[in-house]
Amino acid sequence: MDFLHSLKIKKTPWPVTYMIALVVVLISLTWWFSVKPEFSAYNFLPDNTTFYYQWTDRDWQVDQHTIIFDRAVPLAKIADLENILEVMMAQIEEVIWFQTDNINEDHYLLRVVGNLSKEEIEYLTKENSDWFFTRINDQILLITKQEQLSEQLSPALVNKLPMAQRRVGENIYFDPTQAPEFLNSLIQYLKTDFSEQEIFLQLDFDGKTYLVDIYQVKNEEDETEDTSWSQISLPKKFQAVLAINNLSLETQKWLSQFIVAKLFVDLPGFYIFDENILNNLWQTSSLIKIDDQQWLWVGHNDWQEYIFSLLPNFTTKEVARTLVDGTLYTELVKNTELEFQNFSLGEQSYWQMGDLFGVQVNDLYYLSNSEASIKNILLHSKSATDFWRNCSFNSSSLVTDWVHLDDKSIAIIGLGEYLPNKVDQLDIFAYQNHLTHGYRLCFE
Repeated sequence: MDFLHSLKIKKTPWPVTYMIALVVVLISLTWWFSVKPEFSAYNFLPDNTTFYYQWTDRDWQVDQHTIIFDRAVPLAKIADLENILEVMMAQIEEVIWFQTDNINEDHYLLRVVGNLSKEEIEYLTKENSDWFFTRINDQILLITKQEQLSEQLSPALVNKLPMAQRRVGENIYFDPTQAPEFLNSLIQYLKTDFSEQEIFLQLDFDGKTYLVDIYQVKNEEDETEDTSWSQISLPKKFQAVLAINNLSLETQKWLSQFIVAKLFVDLPGFYIFDENILNNLWQTSSLIKIDDQQWLWVGHNDWQEYIFSLLPNFTTKEVARTLVDGTLYTELVKNTELEFQNFSLGEQSYWQMGDLFGVQVNDLYYLSNSEASIKNILLHSKSATDFWRNCSFNSSSLVTDWVHLDDKSIAIIGLGEYLPNKVDQLDIFAYQNHLTHGYRLCFE
């Protein structure tokens, strides 16, 4: 029995069937060869690259503020390319300015819209006799003064260099021992916290938030930090956060002099923390300025056990003593008779000792001079990660240090002159993941 006949479908004559099949194949092949592979000019950098500056799109002129380093030099390279390419500059989607072991020579890899024609290459060569123009593939163009350099570039898609974490904005890769001169001042700043291996720097601006990312690829022997402040509960509004681990003595002094002295010392009740106490607290605790009246410490140790080390600073009592010769005298001693008062708030509880209030939330302990701030932690708080979302952190990154400053704090400390335009808030992170470790600046 004819199956097609049973479905009341007529058989198509063989010649027509072949024609239909041929048309389908031709359409499929046309679509296949018209689709361009997604790749970057980065994929064609030579093995001996010691520096590159990549603009991932055409936004190289959107923002020209100085961030971290003087951008006049890289922007001058864009101007040089505009002079070389003239009207063809409008076809460029991606630019990489790079250098190899011969540090005095500049080279460029460009990704263009559409295909590079033979006529375009011939025109550029004729108009720019000092440069060599090599078509690596349909969309990648090499511009260099070293004719032999093209032999070091592979026409296949390869990843020879460590890949940047997020290929957006502007990506910079450099060997600190062979970096261009415009990065020298930055390298001096990084010497304390970075090794001499290659460094990545990324700049990005989405119209609202600036991101500056400085990081290195981790070595196998690099230890992974096990402390993160991601689970801190914070009030919905606050002015400053200092959440830092394992501070060096030099950093402690800097914090005390330039941040704590200007933002915290005049807050009510903060006088109980002298320099020695602060130096101990920095190792295990984070400090938050909620407003001009309220401060909050967050730590991994129970404040109730630590509270009596603070007591000599704010409460003592007179005790009558007698010397061995019978002489009476009065001694000021620690008042250990103070008792903790416990309060309930819904199903949760917090305590008070003198003018201090405390609570435990999960594995963290909170201490404040304000009962209202403790209640806000219990009723209306948000986790630190909620405040980090605009700074492009994902769950694989472990934030080990965090400094947050609002516009008022920035003005008090005097950081405004180092930042572009008026900054509403600044966040500085130390972070690591399974591949990299570094710092991220995030500001609006």
